[in-house]
Amino acid sequence: KLCRIAQRFFSKFERLFTPRLVWLIDFRAGEFLIATMIALCGILLALPLPPGTNSPPASVIIALSIGFLERDGFLIILGLVLFLANIAFFTFLAIFGYEGVMNLISRIT
Repeated sequence: KLCRIAQRFFSKFERLFTPRLVWLIDFRAGEFLIATMIALCGILLALPLPPGTNSPPASVIIALSIGFLERDGFLIILGLVLFLANIAFFTFLAIFGYEGVMNLISRIT
């Protein structure tokens, strides 16, 4: 019964990710860029930072890996945008510290 439920869930989940914009993935530089972004986010994930700082790099890794495996350029673009936001977050974290970033986020939201 669990396998049937999981099969239904993953079949619906898989329909969301179809091969789109495959030219982003098909060339060697695209593969290298994706691998570099995943590796950099893995390094950020391994850093001993305050709570709440593991989710941004994890979301980038998930988006890029699913996009690469399913050859979905839309997810690759989403992963790139998340990566840039992630870099901005960690840059602000390095400059202003944890309290400064949390204050900035609370002012934005």
